[in-house]
Amino acid sequence: MDVLLEAFKTIGQKTTVKKNDFFVREHKVCHLIGIVESGTLFSYFEDENCNTIVSELYSPASIITSYRSFLTGILSPASIKAYSNTII
Repeated sequence: MDVLLEAFKTIGQKTTVKKNDFFVREHKVCHLIGIVESGTLFSYFEDENCNTIVSELYSPASIITSYRSFLTGILSPASIKAYSNTII
């Protein structure tokens, strides 16, 4: 697994997502995939009563994307937002 992770890192490009900035936006097609190097992000959506539901947390070494949207081109059902300054 470490070999695959290192191979992925060599073909990717590092980017910084600042606190409160989005990596993926709800109702948009996701074209990004990455591995969290440092920092924290969270995935959330709003339910029918406008309550914010946090569905996932991403910490270092997490693979981050809106999987179904990334693979099929459908709209993402949730947003992914940086909880802290994050390097991906």
